[in-house]
Amino acid sequence: MKKIAERTLIIFSVLIFLQGCSNPSNAVSSTMEEKFQAVVPLTDMNKSLVITVDDDDKVFRLGSDIPIFYENKSSHFLFFDLADENYTKLFMLRDIEWVEVKDGITGSGSRVLSPQGPPLLNLGTTWARPELDDTIFKDNKTNILIRVMITGEIMEMDTYSSDWQDHEDEILTGELVAAYVDVYVSP
Repeated sequence: MKKIAERTLIIFSVLIFLQGCSNPSNAVSSTMEEKFQAVVPLTDMNKSLVITVDDDDKVFRLGSDIPIFYENKSSHFLFFDLADENYTKLFMLRDIEWVEVKDGITGSGSRVLSPQGPPLLNLGTTWARPELDDTIFKDNKTNILIRVMITGEIMEMDTYSSDWQDHEDEILTGELVAAYVDVYVSP
């Protein structure tokens, strides 16, 4: 009976260890999360908006485009100014600090996502391409952590109207929502 309990404990410990190793979100400590919140002090982070990437490994080659999918989980319409430099932001850890990385892709126009509920109308897609110098891998041959963040604004509308832009100042609340996903860039 004692051997069964020991084996069960060993198997359980190995499974917990492997689960921790396979979860990339564990790569950023709580201290680094606090530092990120200081750089981007938004209260609605990864709540009203959720983003994912089209790759289970979340590893992309240097210079490649990263496909990003985002979903409105809120009960509000969300507005995205695709040309705004704050729409998509990229960050990396350098000397235990979050620093902004230039995105090689610029957008144009705007997009409105419906509240959670209507199929497909609450989904959006975009791309990001971190502009990193090849020398970043000179001393570091491992993957570089990049945090991709998308920011939108809550709109005060009950139903979508094609003439909403005529009343933009009245509809846009100034209340921002954002979400991020961590990916890795390899040499």
